[in-house]
Amino acid sequence: MEGKLKIKQILKKLQENDLDSFFVSSRPNVFYLSRFRSSNAYILLTQTEKFFITDSRYYEAAKESLKDWQVIQLGEKNKNQIDHLRDILNEYGGKKVGFEEDRTTIAFYKKLVNKESGKTESLKCQLIGFSGFFDRFRVSKTEEEIQIIKEAVKRTDRVFENILPLIPSAKNELDLRRMIINEIFLQGGTGESFPAIVASGKNSAVPHHETSYDPVEKNSPILIDMGMVYKGYCSDFTRVIFYGKVDPEIEKIYQIVKEAHLTAVEKVKAGIPVKEIDKT
Repeated sequence: MEGKLKIKQILKKLQENDLDSFFVSSRPNVFYLSRFRSSNAYILLTQTEKFFITDSRYYEAAKESLKDWQVIQLGEKNKNQIDHLRDILNEYGGKKVGFEEDRTTIAFYKKLVNKESGKTESLKCQLIGFSGFFDRFRVSKTEEEIQIIKEAVKRTDRVFENILPLIPSAKNELDLRRMIINEIFLQGGTGESFPAIVASGKNSAVPHHETSYDPVEKNSPILIDMGMVYKGYCSDFTRVIFYGKVDPEIEKIYQIVKEAHLTAVEKVKAGIPVKEIDKT
């Protein structure tokens, strides 16, 4: 039901922008609209139809999953995929078709428009570029999305709790990262939100340190920055822990940062400018 509401809001936006349809090519937004994961898929939204376009590897699964969509097999009958996409836009797109200009390469755009080649039919419709078209919809989460994100956070917490006892057995930072990745899958994740950062000792002072074969040092801080992908949504989790004895000066700095963090969290409320929280 919430997915249908999203589509309805998007179609209203098409009308406001005098568009006949919208062509979606970025993988994150294809998944956002369809909840179907494919490495090669596109969506065409019109006022009356939802077209999900993918190749033969995903076609049968998409047909089974997307019952209320028109699923088209990309490249069927040995058609070139770009030529086939162009044919689909010409047949169903109407005169004015919006597209994600901020997520479309120049090379892909040129091939799709095909104004120079006389071998195949050129694009008949007008492509109108939009930047961040779906951001305005994605920034406001549905109740279903909120629950998925909350669950992702809970599961990430469990990852952290379960790897703490394993730290003494970690040979180096990358070995500890391997343990984190394994635990992410054990907790129902489908992968990392980003390559987990494990920074031991002096490395913990380097923002976005590249996890290395440096040993996990005892009696030193360890920074862990990780996240998991759960049902298509990402968590992001950062903690500094102390392995062994804590240097008093480091502990003092840690407490100052922690206090600033907790004070800022208390001030977070709807409508407050982010810069005001940053000043805390």
